[in-house]
Amino acid sequence: MNILLHNFKTINKTNIEAILINNKTISNIGSFHLLKKIATNPEIIDLNGNLLLPAFTDAHTHFVETAKQQLTCNVLNCKTDDDFYEKLIEYRDNYHNMLNNLGCTSPPLWIKGYGWEKKDFDNFHSINKHLIDKVFPDIPVSIASRDLHSNLCNSKALEIIGKVSESYNIQIGKFTNGEPNGYLYENSWTILDKFIPALDEKLLKKLVCELIKKAQKFGLCGVHSIEDIKAAKLVRELVSEVDFYFTWYYLGTEMLDTDRENFRSIGIKLFADGSLGSDSACLFENKPNTPIFTSEQMKTIIEAHQKSIQISIHAIGDYAVYATANMFKELNKKYGYKLKHRIEHLQAVRPEDINLLKEANIHASMQAVHIKNDAELICKKWKTASRYSYPIRSVSDVVEMALGSDAPVETLNPFEGIRYATNRDVFLPHEAISMQDAINAYTYKHHIIANQPITYGMLEVGQIANLIVVKDDILNTTETEMTIINGKIVS
Repeated sequence: MNILLHNFKTINKTNIEAILINNKTISNIGSFHLLKKIATNPEIIDLNGNLLLPAFTDAHTHFVETAKQQLTCNVLNCKTDDDFYEKLIEYRDNYHNMLNNLGCTSPPLWIKGYGWEKKDFDNFHSINKHLIDKVFPDIPVSIASRDLHSNLCNSKALEIIGKVSESYNIQIGKFTNGEPNGYLYENSWTILDKFIPALDEKLLKKLVCELIKKAQKFGLCGVHSIEDIKAAKLVRELVSEVDFYFTWYYLGTEMLDTDRENFRSIGIKLFADGSLGSDSACLFENKPNTPIFTSEQMKTIIEAHQKSIQISIHAIGDYAVYATANMFKELNKKYGYKLKHRIEHLQAVRPEDINLLKEANIHASMQAVHIKNDAELICKKWKTASRYSYPIRSVSDVVEMALGSDAPVETLNPFEGIRYATNRDVFLPHEAISMQDAINAYTYKHHIIANQPITYGMLEVGQIANLIVVKDDILNTTETEMTIINGKIVS
């Protein structure tokens, strides 16, 4: 099938008048009248002067977990215990209707929630397991913090989990009398995942497909997802049925050894620190006395490096970024350069460490969209690091950088990320990047930071035809006028 697009604008490409799509690829670019002559029975689409761009790719998501959020109890924006309680009641009352609408005949045996932030509550201690028990006394419930690094459980969930082994390295919140208050901090998912029953696979696939449709309306043709091998297997089974691309980083060392056309296994994800919201980002001002990477982590890092498996390190605080960059620099020096690894987030990087990123020979993945919620908190919590946080421009000047969302921590909508990458009026304006640079960071740059050839993400002949049409005013855009993936109009 041929599609001939014409009457559109582009950014910084003034000589493009028309684009001819033949099957999956951009086969010709040039004069509308010439392409019309050489095309075989094309579908001619007048784009009415709108903007034509390569489709976006989100370089950092937890896609299956985001899909599951359609079933979760959303407590975002709750400010008081009354707000929290009312959200629980509302969810309980709508629970069965929601499941019926999704065609779910066997309800989940564990209720999950999402979205609380300690900073939002004047009296945070009133939000505890007893509040959830009032609404859900008989079914286990765990409600994750917005940054996903902590969980609040009800009594039933705590009863099922039992005594938490110290080997899980999880801090347990307690009342003043020593009784657990329901909070599990840092890496709490490592134990919860052992007890929370898996969703019915048919239901989970439906949720993933629904999220793909939503993502396509946002202008996304694919994502990098950081999740376990179970989620990877489920997605890999789906990819032949959908027009969407997945680049996978595994939580754990087990990886799928065969890929499919629009699913590729790239590397593994490890953690150098925690998060801003959970007060566990590793900063120079709270620098640990012990090495930031355990001996077990270093063993995994060395093995992966020697096998040319890309390593992605979660590093939020300035010391975590410094230590990670130094580690990669020494890794290359000791074991030889194999491939470029990547650092995720880089929410704080000291100016004197910017060049260290280049010396470490790494790629960067950052999430500008977090700025809208993090700016105020950073100014309150980070005494020194607040002066050089979210250094998007500085980082992208020295290493290859792609942008993403960290969904479900933030919205999957890339237009939000572009907005905060290009307009930094709310926080350190000098770190804003240009519109073209932001679009590059959401398009072809994701291939580069995964050490892969650029097969889509550019308006060039031979590229896979993954394209979007949007209104001129990108900063006020929320979804596309048209999304084309694999040469097909999907929304």
